[in-house]
Amino acid sequence: MFTDGVPSRPAYYGSHRLVVFDLDGTLIDSKPVMVHAFRTAYAEVVGRSEAPVDSFLRLLGAPFPEILARLGLPHQMYEPFRAASRAGIEHIRAHEDVLTVCEAVRDAGCRTAIYTGKDRERTVEILDRFGLWRLCDGIAVGDDPQAGKPAPDGVYQLCRTLAADPVDTVVVGDSALDMQAGRAAGAGTVGCLWGIGTEEELRSAGADVVAADPLQLQTALARWRQRTGMVMVEAR
Repeated sequence: MFTDGVPSRPAYYGSHRLVVFDLDGTLIDSKPVMVHAFRTAYAEVVGRSEAPVDSFLRLLGAPFPEILARLGLPHQMYEPFRAASRAGIEHIRAHEDVLTVCEAVRDAGCRTAIYTGKDRERTVEILDRFGLWRLCDGIAVGDDPQAGKPAPDGVYQLCRTLAADPVDTVVVGDSALDMQAGRAAGAGTVGCLWGIGTEEELRSAGADVVAADPLQLQTALARWRQRTGMVMVEAR
């Protein structure tokens, strides 16, 4: 279920700087696979009318069971959706320019993490396929015990694990849910326009900065790091 409250801020974190990246739409382009999987599951379980794809896309980033609950759709769609998503993994593409920015962030001394609504099994498959573990100090996923986006719980979890304070953390994502989660945690937020969110949606959800392309993301993170006393290196 989506949480109505905001958990209390943990008392202790640490001194590291942390950049938390969303996965789908931010680091990888999986939208065609996700849409196909949703339509497949809808046809198999509901079997009538047109699948509400636009409503589904607006909720991407939340755990899929929560999306189903929000849309009033049967939980039985979960397994067919997972199966179709896994079958389509070869059609997913990495945003290589964004991965280069992530490498530069790490080279400059920040820790990096991924916060996704995907379940752990599918997340691990994608990280393995694209070699993303080298760019990731930790992950928070959709079937972890904490509430999913837009709640800040996953950001808090990563901050605890990686010894970072939310005020020294920035959340990077392409959806309103990403921005809401980061804002609720007290972190900085950068919205990305190469995913599902529009500039208006991202700013309305609390984006501090909206990046139209990876170069603008690089610039936004450089300015953030300078404000926190660190120097951003140029992306290779």
